[in-house]
Amino acid sequence: MPEGNWFDALPRILFSIAAVFALLFWLRYLLLRSNGQRRPQNKSLLRVREQLHLSPRSRILLLEVAGRAYLVAMSDQAVSMKEVPNLTALPVLSDEESPPIPFAKELHDMMRFLRQGGKV
Repeated sequence: MPEGNWFDALPRILFSIAAVFALLFWLRYLLLRSNGQRRPQNKSLLRVREQLHLSPRSRILLLEVAGRAYLVAMSDQAVSMKEVPNLTALPVLSDEESPPIPFAKELHDMMRFLRQGGKV
């Protein structure tokens, strides 16, 4: 290929590369969209109902696993888990209302556990 033709062909080469990349991104978009529609919606057995961060390395989670609820306290030293016996009996509260006593006691115990660094 002569020297002069290289610069004449450069715009055509750049346009071809851009067209190939555009085609690849378009195919990727179509594949992701078609795979996304096949996923079942809300069929997961594990669901995080609530999450409370107490510090950068400790938090409390309310998990629902196959219809059963668990209160999980996690810190960098330990993990503690207790089953919540009747999650459906817990009402949805506004900020002004006080929580039910048994659940509040469990939450208070978990927070004390985490503040002590996972030590009983």
